[in-house]
Amino acid sequence: MNGAPRPAAFFDIGGTLGSPRRAGGTGPIEGLDVFPEVPSVLEDVQAGGIRPGIISDRGSYSAATVKAWLSEAGVLHFFDATLIIFGKKTSDAIFRRAAKRAGLAASPERCLYVGEDPAERNFAAAAGFRVADSPRSARAVLGLDRRTVGLTTTRKENLMSTPMATNAETDKAGTGGATRSGATEDLGQAARALAQAAQALSATVGNMSQIFQGMADQQPALRAGGPAGPPAQINAWEDDPYSEAVVTANPPLAPTGSVDQPINTSQLLRTAIQDPRPAPARYNPGTPNFRYWAAEEALARGISFWAPLLPAGTVWSTAATPMRVTLVAGQDLNANYSRLFGLRFYQQVVRNVTISGAESADVVLHELGHAILDALQPPLFNAASMEVAAFHEAFGDMSSILGALQLPALRQKVIAETQGRLNVSSRVSRLAEQLGWGIRQDKPTAVDRDSLRNAANRFYYQRPDLLPPSAPASSLSSASHSFARVFTGAFLDALAGMVDTHGAVTEVNVLAVSQALGQLLVDGILTAPITSGYYSSVASSMIQADQARNQGRYRAALARAFVRRGILSIGSVNVLAGAAVPTLVPVQAVSMVGGANIAGIGAGGAGSLRLLTYDGGDAQDYAHTYGETRDLPVHQVATDLGVTLAAHVPDEQKRFDVTSNPTLPGTGGALSPDDDARHFIEDLLQHDQVQLGSVRGIVASLLDMTTRDDHAKTHAIEEGPEGPVLKRLHFDCGVRCHN
Repeated sequence: MNGAPRPAAFFDIGGTLGSPRRAGGTGPIEGLDVFPEVPSVLEDVQAGGIRPGIISDRGSYSAATVKAWLSEAGVLHFFDATLIIFGKKTSDAIFRRAAKRAGLAASPERCLYVGEDPAERNFAAAAGFRVADSPRSARAVLGLDRRTVGLTTTRKENLMSTPMATNAETDKAGTGGATRSGATEDLGQAARALAQAAQALSATVGNMSQIFQGMADQQPALRAGGPAGPPAQINAWEDDPYSEAVVTANPPLAPTGSVDQPINTSQLLRTAIQDPRPAPARYNPGTPNFRYWAAEEALARGISFWAPLLPAGTVWSTAATPMRVTLVAGQDLNANYSRLFGLRFYQQVVRNVTISGAESADVVLHELGHAILDALQPPLFNAASMEVAAFHEAFGDMSSILGALQLPALRQKVIAETQGRLNVSSRVSRLAEQLGWGIRQDKPTAVDRDSLRNAANRFYYQRPDLLPPSAPASSLSSASHSFARVFTGAFLDALAGMVDTHGAVTEVNVLAVSQALGQLLVDGILTAPITSGYYSSVASSMIQADQARNQGRYRAALARAFVRRGILSIGSVNVLAGAAVPTLVPVQAVSMVGGANIAGIGAGGAGSLRLLTYDGGDAQDYAHTYGETRDLPVHQVATDLGVTLAAHVPDEQKRFDVTSNPTLPGTGGALSPDDDARHFIEDLLQHDQVQLGSVRGIVASLLDMTTRDDHAKTHAIEEGPEGPVLKRLHFDCGVRCHN
């Protein structure tokens, strides 16, 4: 013992230690219902030589009252009285104060903050704390996990000299947590849980393999008799090979940066690059080894961002698990996501420049976004809807922006470039600059003048059926990539407005808002009915989710962004002020079967143990893998081309009486589900994007069909019980850039 202060673990109260108990269910708080696992976790923390403390906002209640609730709940005695700190968690200040109170101001990494709010965890991380999203996560992070088979006692090693897990590990440590319910008696649920167990075991094998591979990377140092050195460094671009604030005809390559060897700690959202794995090192751009590690870094960064925000138990919708990643699938200016083949990237030489999609973090994070959204809400994949398809593309672009903002250096550069106005053109708004440059050499008006797409745009919502099916990049069309820019622009406006609510536009505040906005996107997608007016459905659901999670802190910023883009009318925002608000409930896909932890075995993993719902239920679409995913209902859709096809139609019941803002008289209100599907199918057929199968002869006689290769088409007609059914094959770049 050297007399140094012992580590400290600080816990939030509401939503982390328990649920506030209100008089009559909706009145003033009168107590705390502690979650069942909390006492044993606190007991383990104490036994491990770690001081439990509290960092929590007591609101209008006195400190004595809150302590009385904790005492009544039987947990106050676990906490060090000198480490109970009440106050606002809107910056890193309270966490620095807590570290000083614990005598750990010089070593804040020996402090842990446990809280369910990702924004608060980011403030804690900025103060140097380790973080965990639940008490169960804290147990795993601190090495106090009881889940190892055959062990019933707590590990009691001296943690005063044992480093805590890294931030990347701690924020995901709760994936394996079980809900507070016992084993279900329903055989159907038990069968799904067992299937998840097999999935988790398979994923764990993959996780262990990666850990062992990381150990192997350090074997030379170990064989030399020394300790394992620091993680290997790799080279990668922060966002894209090109990065110019002022466009030039022949852009120079951006400088690469060196980062630690990336590791994906999520157990259920794993990827498998199909190329041979080179040893991690700082390779030169343009080489296969550089391409491998650049793609691996972007994948790990994106999954590390999204995984903690998704419901625990979320799995890929792809046929292969881990999801396959092909870095060079052929010669093209393109990339795509499909359920059968996972992520596929392409490369092509343009004017002696080799453009490889897998080297651009923007491109990788966009395609990963498709996979994340398909895992979270699988019915969107086959939906025959113009707004649903466009939202899928918008989510890919939002994934690129949010992934970029996880890099401290890039946050600093963007703040400097925009002078704090985050919704103007910048490094993060200009997406896939090199790919856009390559396409412009042959099709100058097909993409934006400075990138593939720039999120800092001023496009305003118009009902997509009233737009042309294609248009130059300077105009809006009903094509999914073009129409996506309306939602992406609103998203960037919302991001800027949300940061402004924190006061100064600082790197810490931008990081916190990126996490908060990512969570609201996940919440909005989970709770939004899939309708023909999907933009307004998601937007309104995000506003209500903010009310549930953040007490409406970002309501004005969100509403202003969506109204200014026409995604919501002013009247719709007024409707939401008195509308129902969702509540947080335990995730049902994480269950206990025979006492075994199902959704993620071990400390790494993904997912929140709670999600928002309006009816207390959990559809668990996110927990179903390939072959089990739900589709929207099939309707027979008669097109104006004389072809009738079965398609999955967005006909779920609207929750709120909200609409987008019409720009033309008589165009208010969303399309009917069948009309939405009809326009969507007609656009696909006119652009020759469908593998026609049994209806080829009928369509070919009506349209002047091109010779576009089948591999480039996004949809196919499959024979089903309902007759020919339209199914999606993949999401791709959306530009006719194929040879």
